[in-house]
Amino acid sequence: MNTINFLKESWAIIRRKKSLVFFGLLAAIGSRNVDLGGFQRNMEHPFSANAMPTEMLDQVTQFWSQNSPWLTIFAFSGLLLAVLFWMLRLTAQASMISIVEKVKHSEETDFRRAFSIGLSKLKRLLGVSVMMYGPFVLLGLLILGAVLVQIWNVINVAALGVSPAEMEIVLKGIKPFLITFIFLVLFGLPLLLIVSLIYPFVQRGVVLNNLRIFVAIRQSTQIIKENLRDFLSVIALLLGISIFFSVIVFLLLIPFSSGSLPPGLASWLIQNDAAKMENLPLLIAQGAGVWLIASTVNSLAVALRSTLLTMFYLESTAEHNP
Repeated sequence: MNTINFLKESWAIIRRKKSLVFFGLLAAIGSRNVDLGGFQRNMEHPFSANAMPTEMLDQVTQFWSQNSPWLTIFAFSGLLLAVLFWMLRLTAQASMISIVEKVKHSEETDFRRAFSIGLSKLKRLLGVSVMMYGPFVLLGLLILGAVLVQIWNVINVAALGVSPAEMEIVLKGIKPFLITFIFLVLFGLPLLLIVSLIYPFVQRGVVLNNLRIFVAIRQSTQIIKENLRDFLSVIALLLGISIFFSVIVFLLLIPFSSGSLPPGLASWLIQNDAAKMENLPLLIAQGAGVWLIASTVNSLAVALRSTLLTMFYLESTAEHNP
């Protein structure tokens, strides 16, 4: 296999089928990890450490009592949107896979047919995603819950004004939890990496060959074993594509990152209810603008990565398609 030829052929397919870029946009918008080129990290910490109030516990309690309805609405709305975008992303991914396969075999296809194929494969791709990533999500939620409980206990004990000796006893009780957490992370991250490498080929086995999930997993591991050198070359190429487009997104979002959006979000949280309602549309519009800019640039990267992986899968299974 020639990785450079894969890249050239993939780019030619994208130029021929512009619908791949549109499906790439849908997949990018639906992604839980839209690459914001570093902008997201600026948004995650709008307050500096020096700006934290001295009576942190009282301030947190007051903030929650004042904003709990809004935070609850945002949480449930975010959960609903996450599920809808997840389904949109999987449908777009299946559609892109089908387009590349049709072009590779010199068959006619269009947006409507590709989208129809994507919808028909949605249920099975949901099953693949839940089966392969569900355990990690569940484990992550359990760890997050345990961490929050431990933090809350420490804050409550500190608020009671206990002696240093008593606080030391409380902190010693956290050590077994930290050891367990470190073990799970060290064990879980390599396993998650392996699953992430296999997952794209499992998707293609389900979409293109209508394989059962476990059969697709077995086929995917076989593809990687038999084409390890070429597989590593493709992974390196995909990494380079991601870095290249991340730099572009970062440069485009510099004005937003250092502009009005982070301070605007910080000031919005401390406004009264009337001001919140008045300024909410502007804040949503600014956030949506950032998201759409990142997703639009990423759409080409998503389409190119998907096309490359599909080409590699088709080439690897050409001789012994189950």
